[in-house]
Amino acid sequence: MYQISELITNIDAHMTPLLIYGTIANLLAYVQMLYGAWIGFRDRSHAVPLAANTLFLAHDSYYVYNHDYWFNTINHPFFIGNWYAMAIFVCIELTIAWQIITYSRNEVGLGNTWFKAFISYVAIQVGMYILFLWLRSMIDDPLYVICFALSVVVANIFNIPMLLNRGNRKGQSLWIAGAITIQTGPVVFFLVNPLLTKAFLSPIWVLAGLANTVLAAVYFVMLWKAPPYKVATEPH
Repeated sequence: MYQISELITNIDAHMTPLLIYGTIANLLAYVQMLYGAWIGFRDRSHAVPLAANTLFLAHDSYYVYNHDYWFNTINHPFFIGNWYAMAIFVCIELTIAWQIITYSRNEVGLGNTWFKAFISYVAIQVGMYILFLWLRSMIDDPLYVICFALSVVVANIFNIPMLLNRGNRKGQSLWIAGAITIQTGPVVFFLVNPLLTKAFLSPIWVLAGLANTVLAAVYFVMLWKAPPYKVATEPH
């Protein structure tokens, strides 16, 4: 879909706007994940759906694992900076994994004890790693930009089912929903991606960005209309 030399040339040519848009995208993602982890502890729940968190962890930890590739083979400040951002995300995703196992194991069907839930989560995570590596083997994405787009799509897909299952704002926040709406569509698909390669201006990519934005906006509206969650209403 793109050549490494082409994409790096485009990054160098648009470094300032990419740094601005990339920083905005990462800050909005940190709102989603860091604030989500805080809400998880507050509500004794989890803010990131199980399927999404396992994919994020596979995606981000694989990026971090390939330290030598980013620092020595690619050796470009844009991707080295992303490596540090991914390392922080991995820590947050491990925290959310702990919350799912500890607080939400019955809700997501992992098992009725912490140990059973832990074994189940590990099994699901291993399976997600295999699926992620299988996906990467089928796409030509040496600089991970298609994978990043995939991750922001997945950030949207499972939120509405989680909200419908809970019936209230437990483990969720309008701040997070707003950050997802802005980051996953307008910023990533329409500000960052077009500066990387013209391939991301193709009709199917534009439609994917629009669909992702609409999906996130629908989740925001549904969450806004959902009743607040009161921690005291459930025994702990």
